[in-house]
Amino acid sequence: MGDVDKWISTKTSDYNTALKKAKEITESCFKGQQLLRTESLECERKKKIADAVIGVLTDSGKDGLRVDEAFNRWVELTPSYSDIGDRTKSFYGGVFGKFVQWNTERKSEYLEQIDQGTALMYSKHLWDSGISAKTYNDHLKILSRIFSTLDAASPMPYRNPFNNRTIHRKKKSEMESIGHQPLEPEMLNAVIAEAARDSLDYRDLIIIGSQTAMIR
Repeated sequence: MGDVDKWISTKTSDYNTALKKAKEITESCFKGQQLLRTESLECERKKKIADAVIGVLTDSGKDGLRVDEAFNRWVELTPSYSDIGDRTKSFYGGVFGKFVQWNTERKSEYLEQIDQGTALMYSKHLWDSGISAKTYNDHLKILSRIFSTLDAASPMPYRNPFNNRTIHRKKKSEMESIGHQPLEPEMLNAVIAEAARDSLDYRDLIIIGSQTAMIR
């Protein structure tokens, strides 16, 4: 494989069984190599398209859609945005803002340069940050929605890299098996707001609990 001999044990002393297993192993390796080559060629093709898109835009005196301007563009293209509450709007902006902040280190200036590899790396970064499974899914869902809308308005080389076929969401069974996670800021704010609707004393109790580590 790759000009290097790789020795694999068939874990049997029976000659016929060993031949059968050897054939299965080599066929599997061959298919795997073909798949890797196909995926590599596809990624290379998409990268060339992305570079060409940026090149054409630049030559014509126009730029692609800057990553840090993408959220405002999405707002302009989403009629239902005005119907959602201020808290939800803030959450949407925060989700995309976190992606923009992370992306500054990747130096992908334009949205057209965000590929599946970038999306996968960001999803790993999200999960490694210790957020809950639900919040992880929510972040990916919002990013997917934004990219999908922008792609529909102006087709991008990598389309929607955050779609659920590329990045699998945490299933209900996985979410239930994951232990308790600390309340995240937006969750805590929602709890405090709900408590205030009951009484100011109840609200103060929640605030005190959050500041004294009784509620995390």
